[in-house]
Amino acid sequence: MAVATKSKEKVIELLPIQIEEFEVQILGVSPLIVHRFSEKAKRQIEEKQQKKAKQAKEARDPHAEFLASLYVMPGSVAGEEGAEYGIKAVWFKLAAVSACRYSDGLKMTNVRGSFHVMADAGDLVKLTYSDLEMRSDPVTIGMGSRDMRYRGQFNNWSCKLRVRYNAAAITPEQIVNLLQAGGFGCGIGERRPSQQCSDQFGMFEVALTK
Repeated sequence: MAVATKSKEKVIELLPIQIEEFEVQILGVSPLIVHRFSEKAKRQIEEKQQKKAKQAKEARDPHAEFLASLYVMPGSVAGEEGAEYGIKAVWFKLAAVSACRYSDGLKMTNVRGSFHVMADAGDLVKLTYSDLEMRSDPVTIGMGSRDMRYRGQFNNWSCKLRVRYNAAAITPEQIVNLLQAGGFGCGIGERRPSQQCSDQFGMFEVALTK
């Protein structure tokens, strides 16, 4: 590869990145709560930024809010029979990177660029679960104001992750152990251990690699 400079042309050797892949099976240790940012919420923020007149508040529909909280795989419709649901692939990477603070010799900045969790479709990893239920929780918003949130909860959930990594920078063993530590100390979704509430939802463990 030739690169032109002010003085002369230099030849630079472009070294290949040692990209490899492996799969890991994830098992949920505690129920997973999801809360997708709905289109309605996005629209309300846009209208506020554009200083549009506020619309009168509509009567709330808990079931509709519950369906809107779900991440749906492409081609599926939330609530329909046979619908497939997923979760953000990047959540697992975030949990693993956060777990670096519990591991000696691994810096978050280095680990962040050394591997990726690949999505099955869009930006989602497909979920397997025993049942899906709607839960209602009181939450604090603003300056001590209280409101209800209607969200989806997946019980006995699991998924398979496809991990791409730079073999020159990190090993599969390191990634798997970071995932294991992240599943215990960080979790994914709402009310996970690493959130301010320090709850115990969204915890997971590594079951199988190949």
